[in-house]
Amino acid sequence: MNSQSRSKQNVRGPKSQVRGAKGGRRAPVKSTDTPILAIVVGAILALVFVGLLIYGAINSRTNPIPTVAGSTGSIPCDQLEHTQVHYHAAIQIVAQGTVHPIPGGIGIQGGQAAPSCFYWLHVHSSNPDVIHIESTADRVFTLGDFFKVWDAWSTYNNGPHELLDPTHVSTLVVGSGQSMSIYIDLGDGKGAQLFATGVPYGMISTPSLQTTDGSGWASMQFQTKSGFPATPRQQLLVMFVRATKPGENVLAGISARRLVSFRVNLHG
Repeated sequence: MNSQSRSKQNVRGPKSQVRGAKGGRRAPVKSTDTPILAIVVGAILALVFVGLLIYGAINSRTNPIPTVAGSTGSIPCDQLEHTQVHYHAAIQIVAQGTVHPIPGGIGIQGGQAAPSCFYWLHVHSSNPDVIHIESTADRVFTLGDFFKVWDAWSTYNNGPHELLDPTHVSTLVVGSGQSMSIYIDLGDGKGAQLFATGVPYGMISTPSLQTTDGSGWASMQFQTKSGFPATPRQQLLVMFVRATKPGENVLAGISARRLVSFRVNLHG
């Protein structure tokens, strides 16, 4: 047993001396070749990083809300609604007998649920077709000012242009042979004068001219005459209605005319 142990030690000893003579264990040789996969992965990561930078720059960029140039001064979009001056004006657009409602939210940037600012002229959905005039000082605002606010608000939110000029009312176009009229209720009780009669003439009575009240309504009473019904199977009563501005010529002044119809039941 002892002889074998010495023999093993002698064998291991020279082996250890040989490694010492060579200066110890050699360092691994590094390869100068870079794997293609590492290059591809690095390029993809770099592109993703650049894309994130561009995306962040685009989304962090703010688009300033424009201030409207009004007829008597600028109309800004303020963070809060003002109470120094606050009153309302109703507006209605009628084209070819059809009423075109005013959209809610005009002049309110960021949406009505979480608004970021209010133009001094704006419209709430809870109060349709009514312009809220809320400014820091008492000054004159015009219908044109409202349409400028409407246009700025619409285009800022990627909507169409909302214009008021000789050939446009909002997005409606005034075509050849058509005309545009603007009626203003001064709130003095002197509204439009209404005239109405049956067509054909002689079926119902023709009441005297009536003037609309501050809300735009007027009451007229009619009585049937000997010419009614026109036929035993008559189903509609057609009426000619005309509204004119008091004191102006019926033909040359401001006026509007319509034919309207009502269903009639001759058999109860």
